[in-house]
Amino acid sequence: MTSLAGRRRRAAVAAVVLALGLTALPAVAVAQDGTDAAAIAPGSAPEPLWVPDPEDVAASTSDSDAAGTDPLQAATVDVGAPAVLAPVADPVTDEMRIAIAHWMARGVQDAGLPAELPVMAALVESGLRNLPFGDRDSVGFFQMRQGIWDRGAYAGYLARPELQLRWFADHAIAVRDARRAAGDESFGEDPAEWGEWIAAVERPAAQYRGRYGLRLAEARALLATPAPPVAPFAVGLAVGAPAVVPAPIDPSAQAVLEDANIVLSPIAQEDVAGGRVDPRLTNALLEAAKVAPIAVSVFQTGHSYLTVNGSVSNHSYGRAADVSTVGDAAVTRSNQDAKRLALALSRLPEAIRPTEIGTPWAIDDPAYFTDHMHQDHLHVGFDTTAGDVALVSSAAPATGSVQTVSAT
Repeated sequence: MTSLAGRRRRAAVAAVVLALGLTALPAVAVAQDGTDAAAIAPGSAPEPLWVPDPEDVAASTSDSDAAGTDPLQAATVDVGAPAVLAPVADPVTDEMRIAIAHWMARGVQDAGLPAELPVMAALVESGLRNLPFGDRDSVGFFQMRQGIWDRGAYAGYLARPELQLRWFADHAIAVRDARRAAGDESFGEDPAEWGEWIAAVERPAAQYRGRYGLRLAEARALLATPAPPVAPFAVGLAVGAPAVVPAPIDPSAQAVLEDANIVLSPIAQEDVAGGRVDPRLTNALLEAAKVAPIAVSVFQTGHSYLTVNGSVSNHSYGRAADVSTVGDAAVTRSNQDAKRLALALSRLPEAIRPTEIGTPWAIDDPAYFTDHMHQDHLHVGFDTTAGDVALVSSAAPATGSVQTVSAT
């Protein structure tokens, strides 16, 4: 997390178009250094992950310094301060910053967070730029550590900004919930606390925690400006940055991509190829495709964060799929191939047996459910994180096969 001035000296913007599409935000309650966020007591100071460049601190606090105060130690922020956009001497224009700010705001509001929160964080960490470099191995809008976070739910996050926003939302939610569980029931409601909230996510050295709150007025100014008609991620990565090396694809994921009986939508195909789908799920789909041809419309990307009941969807974790066709016909109550397949899923080997199966039919089994949202597809999901035993596909696709049962 180096200074913005230092970053500008080191980089120019090249045209590398990044994909947009914020989706599910999986709840991973861990901090930048891998610590369980729920275990972080308010006011505790972990070992600093980074120390900002003095130039950066001076540039962002000059007005307050002139007034004889120490903004880095400020306990509150003046939420009524004039909203003034600071000039940015960078190839990323204010128009682009406005578009990015609006995109971030929309995403976290869906997760129940204040719109300004990620914008304030990104203004400090990266100047609202997807930087492919920083202090040590910190990269991206929020300067996430690649050695810690470029795996699992966030694998490939540098090239996928929506994963970075998901990471921020995950941790902001974890911090809020931990503080409220500890007795501060209104934590997060007062904008004066938002800087400290962000600091609990980013975890800088104690003397720099006050910097985030200072950007509230600027974040509000960006969001008060109408979003321009520009795609936020026509934003270049800096020239000379290290290449993004994709993680090896799971064998079952590769098999799904190659299976002639499994048709994937473009976004579903990207999720499988990007390693964002739970191996239990890809194994289950491989077995299902032996019963009848299937088409998958969505895994993680493109699905809402929450279910209709307000809980976090298993799609958010990459451990659920929506099957839209079975046997070359759309899933409906009259599609008997779809019903046979839905029932057969409960006969899979335990390691890859779905625990959450949504269908158009009322089926008397704890794993099954039906509602008005599941009349045109099969929802196949897992309620828990895969353990070592369940991850059978880490070596090879599952050997068990679906036992076809009668549709009754």
